[in-house]
Amino acid sequence: MVEDKLPLGLVRDPANPLLLERLKELENYDFSAPRRHASRRLGWEEATALDVELRTKQYMALGFLEIGESHVPEVDVDELWHSMMLHTRWYHAFCQVVFGEYFHHTPGEPGGIDKGRRDRSLLGVHQWFGERAVNLTINCRGCQPVFTVRPGLTPRV
Repeated sequence: MVEDKLPLGLVRDPANPLLLERLKELENYDFSAPRRHASRRLGWEEATALDVELRTKQYMALGFLEIGESHVPEVDVDELWHSMMLHTRWYHAFCQVVFGEYFHHTPGEPGGIDKGRRDRSLLGVHQWFGERAVNLTINCRGCQPVFTVRPGLTPRV
């Protein structure tokens, strides 16, 4: 697969056609309603909101790309995720289409961030998307991607 055809700005091919199709579904899913909500609430310009949407989709893709790991989202990603969950019907449908079940958000105690999980998040984003995540939230204990990865959707690298 040609690198510029990889979904979500992936810089590594997970070498699994089924997984790539699922990641394309995630990439193409319409986030306009929660994105507008977050933009109004947080004063984001359109370019910022679209960038946060892409980073949110990349964060969620880590649930497929790094099976069994939980990651810490950036603050803006966490804010968009909160707006997504407030659109309950939209979020439920999104989770069913992309993950096959509900993708839970599990906040932690303020200041209780796990340094190992934070470092793993930075490394995962860098390895799969070629960039460093910044501004990781300090009050989320990993927002664990609690869903069952379906057979055939694991990376083969």
